[in-house]
Amino acid sequence: MVEEVEDPRKRLAFEESIRALTLQSAVLDDLRSRTGILLTAASLTATFVGSRALDEGFSAWTLVALALFLATGGFCLRVLWPSENWQFSFNARTILDGYVREPDSASLNKMLVEFAEFNQENWDANNEKLSRLFRSFRLAVLALVLQVLCWLMAIGMTHG
Repeated sequence: MVEEVEDPRKRLAFEESIRALTLQSAVLDDLRSRTGILLTAASLTATFVGSRALDEGFSAWTLVALALFLATGGFCLRVLWPSENWQFSFNARTILDGYVREPDSASLNKMLVEFAEFNQENWDANNEKLSRLFRSFRLAVLALVLQVLCWLMAIGMTHG
């Protein structure tokens, strides 16, 4: 068997595809951490500011604020809910069975190219899901801001 010379360009593409997936995984973790903080902020706001507004009685502002609190919680749960089908790594058995144990094993250069392409497909699929989660996060932030304004309006209307 002739020793194959590894193409450094193919190695670079593969390593960059791994780096992209690693960064994407970190972004998902960070988004979920920030969402947990946002959910805590929404709960504290509803507890302290909302309770003050509800002490003054029900109004249209308090009803809207309560609806926005529920919306904030719903959007946050959408981000935090565990979901399947994220692809950040390879299954070693798949690699061994598909590329190493075969009688005509794939060359290293071929493996690097195919794995880089596979990683790109995974990154694209993950990115679609990640984009939806970011939209939910943005909506949760907006709902929280509007919720606070409604609570404050409810308090202001009783003292105005």
